[in-house]
Amino acid sequence: PRRLLKTIALAPRKHFFREINRGRREGAYGRLRWLRYLARWARGVTAGVWLGLVADRRTPLSPAPPPAFLPFPCARPSRRLRVGLLARVYPPHRQSGGIARYTQELAYGLHALGHEVHVFTESAAGDRREGVRLFVHGISPSPETIIPGMPMTDRNMRWGLAVTERVIELAREGTVLDIVESPNWNSEGAPLRRTGLVPLVVRIHSPLTQVAASERWPASADLQTSIDLERWLVANADGVTSSTAAVLDTVRDTMGLSPAHYARYARIPLGVPPSASAVAVPDCPPRLLFVGRLEPENNPLEVRRCFEQVRTDLRLALVGDAPYSHDYIRQVRDTSDPRIVMPGAIYGEGYRQLGSHCFAYIHATEVGGTHPALIEAMGRGALVLYLNTKENAEVAAGAGIPYEQDLTEKIEMVLAMSEAERNEYRSKAEQRVRKRYSWEAVTDEYERLLEKLAGGGQ
Repeated sequence: PRRLLKTIALAPRKHFFREINRGRREGAYGRLRWLRYLARWARGVTAGVWLGLVADRRTPLSPAPPPAFLPFPCARPSRRLRVGLLARVYPPHRQSGGIARYTQELAYGLHALGHEVHVFTESAAGDRREGVRLFVHGISPSPETIIPGMPMTDRNMRWGLAVTERVIELAREGTVLDIVESPNWNSEGAPLRRTGLVPLVVRIHSPLTQVAASERWPASADLQTSIDLERWLVANADGVTSSTAAVLDTVRDTMGLSPAHYARYARIPLGVPPSASAVAVPDCPPRLLFVGRLEPENNPLEVRRCFEQVRTDLRLALVGDAPYSHDYIRQVRDTSDPRIVMPGAIYGEGYRQLGSHCFAYIHATEVGGTHPALIEAMGRGALVLYLNTKENAEVAAGAGIPYEQDLTEKIEMVLAMSEAERNEYRSKAEQRVRKRYSWEAVTDEYERLLEKLAGGGQ
């Protein structure tokens, strides 16, 4: 009782009680608000006194032991793997494309599952750590020519040999990789596969045969040697994956290989991280959006020419660049249409801002499997117009609008739609990505494949 009486006596001396009265004296509020504040104060004092009368007193001298400290939950796979991922270009490289971004997401996903991940990329910056068990090894290939007269093959082999030397160096230091994943592009993993030191999984994106035909590269001994090297890599890999079934048809027709018949093959789609909320930008009107390297296989020139024929006040943003194809890029930029903007390559926050104000996304890529920009746009709930290739159709299905030689007409059709019709397509796209292209599901599937191959299951 003595403590309760003391509490009641000291209550009017608390600073918040004095501040209530000071606000009244200084004219911050009138008599009615002052009385409401006093009533709230009185209710608080009364509630405290009541608890003091009826509740058990809490003291630090309780004989009961304190609750145990709960550690943070962490991923504990059945077997922690040391996984190597090859990506000659890797973020934050300014020319990071679909393969680079895919590799980064896969690295972070496997790391989140508890595995140790080593990414090998071309960089003079040396090694860095991007997580507790996520290492990025910057490698500089030798500048000395090893295959004279064949610049493409020479460049690819010098990079592959540099990666192989780094893997061997890590093994000598005690870091022995359980399995390595390599894209088919540039035959990055061919020298490492030739050593037989570690199981190798090849991820098929765009076969060189298809790219050469699309870009109309002239036939040469150098090109043929690079194609033969890629064919050898796919045929002799310990495991093969692809993001779509359609790209395997191209591999079969142009390379004479049928990876789908391999017991070690798995079709694993690309994934996208959960879409962030829209980034609001004042005075930023909606626009049509194209994202990709400005090169013939992505058809930005055709997109620009078709848009120029459309009568609309909407703008077209052609986002992308390329370290080569300078003559082609000049053709793409040769326009006097003020509605067309070409800001170059944009990443991070700026890219999300563009996506948040996208009236419709145009996907014009004709080579390769799943393109990250396509499923990212679908994941944001964008209305998608896509070039009708087997690979694109497999990804978009009924959640987008296909076009062939009629992009101008399809843009006009979308402009003429009601908002309800456009929203139906947007909803379908978002639902499809959520169902089929979740990074969590993709990473889990990849983990199962890597564990099987690392354990010797061919």
